[in-house]
Amino acid sequence: MAPPRRGSIPRPQRTPLPRIAAICVGLCVLTSCLWSVSPTIAAETFYTGKTVRILVGFGPGGGYDLYARTLGRFFGRHLAASLRSSCRTCRAPAASRS
Repeated sequence: MAPPRRGSIPRPQRTPLPRIAAICVGLCVLTSCLWSVSPTIAAETFYTGKTVRILVGFGPGGGYDLYARTLGRFFGRHLAASLRSSCRTCRAPAASRS
């Protein structure tokens, strides 16, 4: 290797850090993908054929009631399609008081 010319900036030596960083990122992505599948499978086997009840602790006509009915409609549509489950919204106004 020739000595650098006067006034020129020497080139930095290449390090293996970019390759090691890429391998670490790849392993992290692979691990997170594998971990995200496991809870989905467990939830699918648990909820198959069951009824999900949403219990609202306030009376009919309120904001929480509207929110729970909207969620119930959404869950009912998607649970019935994928897990053969159903969803019910139940109101218990006395449940909000201690």
